[in-house]
Amino acid sequence: MEYAIEYLKKEREALLSLIKSGASDKVDKKVEIEHAISWLQKLQELQFPDAKRCEFIRLPDTESGFFSYRIMNDCESEDRDDWIELKDDNGQPISLLFDDFLIKISSKGQKRF
Repeated sequence: MEYAIEYLKKEREALLSLIKSGASDKVDKKVEIEHAISWLQKLQELQFPDAKRCEFIRLPDTESGFFSYRIMNDCESEDRDDWIELKDDNGQPISLLFDDFLIKISSKGQKRF
C-alpha cells in the first residue's frame, strides 16, 4: 500500500504545481487525492486486510425515533444480567447510531474463535 500512497502524493504535488500556476480547475482533483491518501494511510495504520475480505454493514434506521445501538458482550448467556457493555479505552460505553457502519472481516483461511 506504501507504493500507492507515495504515487498519490506525487500526483498531489503535480496538481499543486498546476494550481499555483493558475489551473484552479485542478483543486477538486487535489482534494480528492488528499482524501484517498488519508483513507489509505488509515487502512495501513489499522493493518486492514485485503478489501475482498471486508464487508461493510450500514446500521439501519428503524424509524422508531432517536436511538443508538449499544454493543454488548453476551458472555454466551441468554441472561441479560450477565451481559457486559463494551467500553472504549476511557471507560465510556461505545454506542453507534443508524447510518454508522460496521466492518466485518471474513476469516477466509484463518480460524476465528
